Amino acid sequence: MKKFVIKTILFFTPILILGIIVEISLRENTFSAKRNYIDSNADSIEVLILGSSQNFRAINPEFLTMRSAPLAHGESAINIDFKLFDRYFESFPELHTVILEVSYHTLDDFRGYKWNKNHLFHIYYNLNNYKDKPPFKDHFLLTSNFKEYSKKFFKSILNPEMQEYNRFGYPYKWLNKSRFANLNYNDSLIKKSSHTAYLNGRHFDEHIAYFDLNSERLDSLITVCNKRNIDVVLLSPPKYYLYNQAMNKRKLERRNSIFKKYMSHKRVHIWNFETKYEYETELFGNEDHMNSKGAEIFTKEINVLLEELESKK
Repeated sequence: MKKFVIKTILFFTPILILGIIVEISLRENTFSAKRNYIDSNADSIEVLILGSSQNFRAINPEFLTMRSAPLAHGESAINIDFKLFDRYFESFPELHTVILEVSYHTLDDFRGYKWNKNHLFHIYYNLNNYKDKPPFKDHFLLTSNFKEYSKKFFKSILNPEMQEYNRFGYPYKWLNKSRFANLNYNDSLIKKSSHTAYLNGRHFDEHIAYFDLNSERLDSLITVCNKRNIDVVLLSPPKYYLYNQAMNKRKLERRNSIFKKYMSHKRVHIWNFETKYEYETELFGNEDHMNSKGAEIFTKEINVLLEELESKK
């Protein structure tokens, strides 16, 4: 029995050590970069940036003069933004502006307790989007989804560039690897490769109940910010013209009703850039995401607007 126990320990020890090495390696990612930056600069954060991958790809805080908390994430949704706002806004004593993505699909979107990225927000931000307590497996990347993270680990070894991002967690190498780049920014080829499922799938996926719920929560966020003299920017970043042409009118009208609702609010600012750069192909990675070149141009424009807001206070 003793020999069996010793052999078992000897067998599993290298596996455990390898697992720990892989876990530690995987923990260094865009989430950790964002959290580390926020932890180090919490006392001087002036701008909180929330949103999905559309904001994440379009805003590179490297080109903002104000210290910013870059909390927009790929595949996220506005209910996660609300949780991040609740988690952090009191931790930033100098906060004076919240940039919240309100693209035309945003208010119809929601991430529930079964979302496959809940563990990331739990691990890095101590944010609970589960039905109850986070399951034990979701305390670690490898145990949350062994197959996915094993692939990521080996891909990062074979292609270290995929892990290149700045101190704000912005993945600037995406310019070289996006679909538009692979098609040499050729509009004819892009049209041929723009699948109906990509362009139309989310456009016609409507959720009125989510819209109502998110609209109420947006009201609450704006009320909290108003009491604290914090400006709220409702931002829709640039989209490629093919994406704009495929927009669902009902969905767009619902979103625009929110813009109209807050149009005259003293502390709310509507910045809708959906069509401004829509024909400048080389600024995009795909139909609804800017690449790093586009992000630099767009972020500098946003920076001017933020400075103008600050100068009026």
